Amino acid sequence: VCGKGQGIASNPFNLSGVEGLTLSFYPNGNKADCLSGHCSLFLNAPAGTFWEFRMQVGDSAAADSSHEFKESDKGWGFKNFCALDAFVDKASDSVRLKLEVLEDVSRRLHRSFTKE
Repeated sequence: VCGKGQGIASNPFNLSGVEGLTLSFYPNGNKADCLSGHCSLFLNAPAGTFWEFRMQVGDSAAADSSHEFKESDKGWGFKNFCALDAFVDKASDSVRLKLEVLEDVSRRLHRSFTKE
């Protein structure tokens, strides 16, 4: 069981042509001032990644965001993502996390600068 400020990092994965992504999940929040019972969720991506994306906990708690990553060691996300208890699978004591890329803004910007 993770206490407040204790997190779980995913193994690195690739998505939408970007390598070395990780999710950082804090079941009881990443900071002391997080709301009680709320989890924190952050995406870590290489510098230059500029996405509009959706992060999801369980089947329905979702949040959309847009961010351009400047440094690969800085995460972007939500410290009070959702009240976690409703999304924990009690039988396996697990929770499902999902990341969906809505748009790769860096590719769109690259295309607009290279058009003549």
